[in-house]
Amino acid sequence: MAALQQRAAAARGWLDLVRGWLPADLAREVTSAARRGAVLTVYVASAAWAARLRFELDGVLAQARGVEPGVTEVRVKILPPAR
Repeated sequence: MAALQQRAAAARGWLDLVRGWLPADLAREVTSAARRGAVLTVYVASAAWAARLRFELDGVLAQARGVEPGVTEVRVKILPPAR
């Protein structure tokens, strides 16, 4: 149970960081973010927002490396918000 809580807290931390690195309109559409190994995966609400986020990936990767130098890749996936 503790490991699950720790992963959830880490994901919330990455979500807050990623949202802070993006323009406000795009940040609102980021639904989750999680790091697994060297990959930071950022989840957005729709395909349209995923396309927009791809224009920001170089900046997100640079910021992520500043927090965790082991991050070598940022992936974008679609995950609509829970309703």
